[in-house]
Amino acid sequence: MWIKATVRLRRGGNWLVKPNAEQIDGKRHIFHDLAGVNERPSSAYFGEVEYTPLRYGWPDDAPVWLAAGDLEDIAPLEVDELSQVRAQFHHVLIQAGSRGM
Repeated sequence: MWIKATVRLRRGGNWLVKPNAEQIDGKRHIFHDLAGVNERPSSAYFGEVEYTPLRYGWPDDAPVWLAAGDLEDIAPLEVDELSQVRAQFHHVLIQAGSRGM
């Protein structure tokens, strides 16, 4: 499912925020639950849904997934919003193709 959410990284205690993640703290963005539930018992995120950000508009060096506990104000993406995202992505692919990328 596609969602939009605000990134709020956990801090304090055993939660360490990596420098590449600082740049996305507070960012409102679009995510998908493609990664599913974290089933690694040794992980600090065990049992949480892992969300993958839409790469368009996401910093290249930012994390490639976030746990549900680092997201707030989660809302499902409306159909018209998803259509806009698809149109933007399609436009980017066409531009990249025309430049020979």
